[in-house]
Formats: sequence, C-alpha cells, structure tokens
Amino acid sequence: MSISIILPIYSKAITDQEFSLDGLNPGIGGTEFVTIMLAIYLSKSRSDYKIYLCNETPANISKQAANIEQINLPPEILFKERHFPSKETVVSGTPRL
Repeated sequence: MSISIILPIYSKAITDQEFSLDGLNPGIGGTEFVTIMLAIYLSKSRSDYKIYLCNETPANISKQAANIEQINLPPEILFKERHFPSKETVVSGTPRL
C-alpha cells in the first residue's frame, strides 16, 4: 500500500525562493520552511510515499524527487477538485486551512 501525504503551505513568502536538502531557511517563516523540508526529506527516504505539496504558487525545489507532486490551487478548492484516496492519505495542515 502506498501512502499519500498532503502538505499544504499556502504562503506567498515561498515565491522566488529555492529549496534543497542542504539549504538554509531563506527567511520565509519556520512553519513554511519545515513543511517544504519535510516534503524533501520524506521524498528521499520513502520513495513509496506520494507527497503532495500544496500552495497557490509552486515551490522551487532543487532536484525535486519524482514522488513529490506540487498542486497549485487555492485552499478553498483543493479538496473539491482533487480526489485523494481516503484510506491511504495523511493530511498535515496549518491553522489557516
């Protein structure tokens, strides 16, 4: 069974920033940075996981793994337009959602 993990960010601060395994926080905020780093680390350590990184604009991830998919939809329509497998999906969210 493959696990899907949905990681919503929803921050304009990540626009025009680059993220990588060896990178430092470019000053975008701790929660946003840790969420992106979690996606990167999980994608490298668990290739059997499908990771959905959600924001209205894409994150610039250096050497993005194939098991990360970026979904660029506003939060209010994310779950209306996407159908995630319910038994195999974990959602990690922020208070704004």
